[in-house]
Amino acid sequence: MSDDFIRVEGMQLILHDAPYLYAGTNMWFGAYLGAAGPGGQRARLVRELDLLREHGITNVRIMASSEASILPAAVRPPIQRAPGDVDEDLLCGLDFLLAALGERGMHAVLYLTNFWDWSGGMSSYNAWTDGGAVPAIPDPARGWEALVAYTATFYANSAANELYRAQIHRLVTRTNAITGRVYRDEPAIMAWQLANEPRPGLYGARGEKNLPAFFSWLGETAAFIHAIDPNHLVSTGSEGTEGCLGSDEHYITAHADAHIDYLTFHLWPYNWRWFDPSRPDATLAGTRERSNAYVQRHGALARRIGKPIVLEE
Repeated sequence: MSDDFIRVEGMQLILHDAPYLYAGTNMWFGAYLGAAGPGGQRARLVRELDLLREHGITNVRIMASSEASILPAAVRPPIQRAPGDVDEDLLCGLDFLLAALGERGMHAVLYLTNFWDWSGGMSSYNAWTDGGAVPAIPDPARGWEALVAYTATFYANSAANELYRAQIHRLVTRTNAITGRVYRDEPAIMAWQLANEPRPGLYGARGEKNLPAFFSWLGETAAFIHAIDPNHLVSTGSEGTEGCLGSDEHYITAHADAHIDYLTFHLWPYNWRWFDPSRPDATLAGTRERSNAYVQRHGALARRIGKPIVLEE
């Protein structure tokens, strides 16, 4: 592996034989801004990257694939319109973004699908292969829990994962139209991420029954990526214990596989109902305490596993 690629040594990320420490941000829409066709705003993208670099933000987390969805809130247009049918203009937008990052000495984490419906994600792969109807969150008769339960069947859906792996292979082996490099040889990429916030499903028995398939999917997919790309790191995209049914041990099991190079966790006090904006005085202090504890908890878990950890969101 070239020194131009970020690697892991013990509990540190390393670049050019020195610790790689960074401040980053989510830019899930980066490929969309980089597109040359309708919706693309390359001048804006360049301005935003320059502004980020100016303020010391050198790493961006990008959606590398979105999937067509029947859900009204899903991103449109999708990067993958149907199995194997990709929007070349959006992928050229990703080419442009990676080239611009490389010119600025910046790096990208590319996540490969989504647990959540807003970009199609796992529920779209399920629907493509099982003919099922994706439960829409606004549907009062089915709602959020039905969507989470349906999405979590993805890990055991071999046909859906065959399509997902085909898209991974398509991206990893893509040649960047601007740099001329195959993505697996692109130094601007720090890591591939299995998904945005993969989780085994709902808390309790409904999610616990998915744990064997979930754990196997994490390790096997990470191994698949490393087999076709020896240069880049692989991470899960996990929210942390909140994405592992609240369990330290489930989080450890999910990240212990040797093909998963570093750990991730997210922090969403509002989404997790720690903070109530209608009662800020009553909930802010407790939110601070819980947030600090969550950060410390995951630092301790990383030390137990012996891998670096990144707070992503």
